[in-house]
Amino acid sequence: MVSSTMTAGDALDQLRPLMSDDFLRAWRRVTLALGYRTVGKAVASLAAKGKVATAKQAAYTLTEADQEYITGLESQLVEAEVFFQDFPMLTNPPLRTVHRFHARKGIYAKGTSWGQTEQITVSSTLADRLRERGRPVEYNKRTGIWWADVEDEAWGQDVNLEELFGQRAGEPGYSFDDVLPMYRKALAFKATIPQIRREIATVRKNGA
Repeated sequence: MVSSTMTAGDALDQLRPLMSDDFLRAWRRVTLALGYRTVGKAVASLAAKGKVATAKQAAYTLTEADQEYITGLESQLVEAEVFFQDFPMLTNPPLRTVHRFHARKGIYAKGTSWGQTEQITVSSTLADRLRERGRPVEYNKRTGIWWADVEDEAWGQDVNLEELFGQRAGEPGYSFDDVLPMYRKALAFKATIPQIRREIATVRKNGA
């Protein structure tokens, strides 16, 4: 029985004894695929509450601390998966970091220093304009992609917001000014997802 004051988490907690861990993991994938973000996160939390690791792993019994840690990891994983579900165009963000020597800035600065530079892909037309203005632009012959240093004039004008954000294009959080932060977020999530999965597998096998 679900009352008007019962949350989705409360309802799922009551059903937990009737669900196997395999069922919960499968249902989590289904809810994520359908876009049920709240339900998907709740089920992800429940799936982490299994008491014993699977038969393929060592017979390690998860402690309460282990379960809480896995729950947190699962929530992070769901957040990243839902992000790419909402923004599939950001699966391969056109952003990279290169290393090069930079001229030191300042009246008395001399020489160069070694540092990182963030670059973004641009069209050949924008690349030509940037080169005319003396902005660094690099061309990759193998991929046919132009890369420009991230500058106010080198990004935000060269993307199709409707493709990236759909109907949300132009709304607060999904405008030209938000493209670069979204690219950075996508890169962070891409690096995080495999790390989280490995950590969850390790904890289920050996504990936190």
